[in-house]
Amino acid sequence: MKIKNIAFLLMFCAFASCLHAQDSIQKDSLQNEKIFLSSTLQGAKEEFLDGKKIYSAFKGEQIVYRVRLEIDKDFFESIHTLHISRFWLEFAKVYEVERIEGEPQENIIYEISYVFYPTQSGVFEIEPLSVDFSIDEALGDFDEELFGNAVDKPKTRKTTLLTPQFTLKVQDLENPALLYGESKLEAFLQEDSYREDSYNESFYNAGTISTERESTMPTTYKVVLESYGDVFELDFALEIPNVSIYDGALELHSVRKENGLYWHTLSKEFSILAKNSYEIPSFTAEYEEDNKRYLLATAPFAVHIKQDLAQTQTPKKARNLLPLAFLALIPFAGLLIFMRKRHFLTESILRAHSYKELLELLLAYKSKNPNTSTASIQRFIAFIEEKIYQNKSTHYDKKALLKEAKKILKTH
Repeated sequence: MKIKNIAFLLMFCAFASCLHAQDSIQKDSLQNEKIFLSSTLQGAKEEFLDGKKIYSAFKGEQIVYRVRLEIDKDFFESIHTLHISRFWLEFAKVYEVERIEGEPQENIIYEISYVFYPTQSGVFEIEPLSVDFSIDEALGDFDEELFGNAVDKPKTRKTTLLTPQFTLKVQDLENPALLYGESKLEAFLQEDSYREDSYNESFYNAGTISTERESTMPTTYKVVLESYGDVFELDFALEIPNVSIYDGALELHSVRKENGLYWHTLSKEFSILAKNSYEIPSFTAEYEEDNKRYLLATAPFAVHIKQDLAQTQTPKKARNLLPLAFLALIPFAGLLIFMRKRHFLTESILRAHSYKELLELLLAYKSKNPNTSTASIQRFIAFIEEKIYQNKSTHYDKKALLKEAKKILKTH
């Protein structure tokens, strides 16, 4: 009996050692053939410190950390869970800008790109990122295999891969600017796309761009900042006395360039309503590139309201023509009411921030003015209710609403 037990233990140890050897081989092939993990730094210069390769950059300079994971397509089917640790640094601001997932050929690709901007100077270690995944395997049950009746049972094996470690030396700037790297800044008045017959004649006058607008239609003003620098926490604020300003959403887009860095575009639109002429001030920004500082500035805009020009001109013999002018205005009373409705719709659309809020404004107006509510107001209310109840769109598009309002006012 003892001899049989000893033989059984010897067989068990031999089988276990075979399993261990097989597991080691699978781990090696896993790293070398089934999964390929890499990470790179772009934007920083390569240097050598005490015989060791390091990277160097300035404070505020854009550096791209990119991690790439390639997995064999057949092997990917056996992966149960996959987790890539998030990249973060104590000495820099980090933003994820791009994530790629695809199947170019026979491999599954996962690629994540981060941009970071150092905020401290010194020598820092960028610790490895970990990729943790578990694999579903099928191994025969040992007890049943001894009797020749092996049954495959799933087994989950966990594995961790690490990216390389990088050393980064960050240097101070003598005169730090708001942005580091090539930058551009522009501002312009957009054509009112919802109004085909809008008047938009501009001319330059001593650095100021002058233009004429009607008081009943809004002026759309857009500012665009493009840069390799850190624009992620910036915003545009516009203040003009005695006018109504409606801020649009701040938009940010990042595009990878041939050098591997990301070109950021930050933009914002403002809708401006005014009864009198006004001036849009200039926006400014500074950036540094190749140890030189540059100042960017947009041109100011002088917006002249047409009604102001008409009011400032007093025609000759105005007193004698006053009775005739009064009689001439009577046939156009309906037109003046029409213009009033259009102005109310425009102001309501710009004031609201959602379809629901716009509907509440229109219903309140209709309730307070039951006798003056025209078919155009009722038709526009029906249009908004259809958008809300049928849930056609959740994005509040002011330009599309203004365009639709114009169509309704022409036909009702």
